[in-house]
Amino acid sequence: MASPKIKTYEKYVVGDMKKTHAFACDIIKPPDGSRSAQNKLAMKSIKQRKMNYLLANKKGIQMKKIIFAVLTLSVIGFSISESQLIRGYGIKVGVASTSQNWEWAPTVGVTAASTAAHQSLEVGAFIEWLDIPLFSVLTEIQYIRKGSDVTTNVPMTTIENPDGNGQFISYSTEISYLSVPILAKLRMNGGLLSPYIVAGPRFDFCLTSSGAFSKSDLKTMNVGGTFGVGVESASILPIQVGLEFRYSPDSQASYSTPFLTVKNRSLELLLVLSM
Repeated sequence: MASPKIKTYEKYVVGDMKKTHAFACDIIKPPDGSRSAQNKLAMKSIKQRKMNYLLANKKGIQMKKIIFAVLTLSVIGFSISESQLIRGYGIKVGVASTSQNWEWAPTVGVTAASTAAHQSLEVGAFIEWLDIPLFSVLTEIQYIRKGSDVTTNVPMTTIENPDGNGQFISYSTEISYLSVPILAKLRMNGGLLSPYIVAGPRFDFCLTSSGAFSKSDLKTMNVGGTFGVGVESASILPIQVGLEFRYSPDSQASYSTPFLTVKNRSLELLLVLSM
């Protein structure tokens, strides 16, 4: 007589989870009631599944504890780092007087007889890092226009006036930049007012150009320096007010050929509003 095939379920309550899980298998009971080899394998499979489940559950609980600890430490670390790393942030707005140094090769025989500066609006934002006494670091991003009017020693000639008509060849440039200074700041903590100095590298990215040069004529990025002095009010109000004056020359030429190089420089007076 063929042995009937009976489907049974064995239930286990698993540790701390207090959840009942059922494992199903096909168990064949022979007529004499003894367990067959297939039955023994099925029972072994159930026990193995139980062990695997318990092990996976244990690992899952440990992983949850690790994730919770990491998240907790991250929140605490962020709060601590924010209070220690960031001293303040805000905006700077003011005026800039910009000029350029035009230099021709000696073989060309051209010089700049006169140069007139351009005035432009300067606006930007900053973050001041390292909330420690006397020293901090400024990272800034600013918009500024640079340029000048240059008159050369070369006379303008016409057919009627081959030796010149009294006027000279001149050029005008207007270049807008996205400027990114990274400045070290040394300050003297006073009473209501605290003086400070700033210095560091600056990276200018060309946005637009009009006048003597097109954007394609110019370097995409210029490197220069910024040096300045300022004074800031004490932190007695929600907004800290300051005034800053600085000088920003380029160390690289914005325009360069074998015959002519042009470098930017600027003087800036900025109102500083920080939180």
